[in-house]
Amino acid sequence: MEVLSLLFGVVLIIIGSVMYSPIEDGAFFYIIVVGGLILAVLGLTLLSVDLVRIQKQRKEKENIEKHVELELAEE
Repeated sequence: MEVLSLLFGVVLIIIGSVMYSPIEDGAFFYIIVVGGLILAVLGLTLLSVDLVRIQKQRKEKENIEKHVELELAEE
């Protein structure tokens, strides 16, 4: 979902930059480009949050596995 938001935002920025010039259609240009920028930043933020969450889960899983190995070694 985050990747789709990021890609859609980039596509909107490209479409807004190529299709509309700010001199002729200022409102459309700003709506499309600013909306695309917001979507791209939102997607990038959510993606980075997910990557941090996944990294924490991996670290916790490794710690649990090490703890279990230590308990088995003590027995």
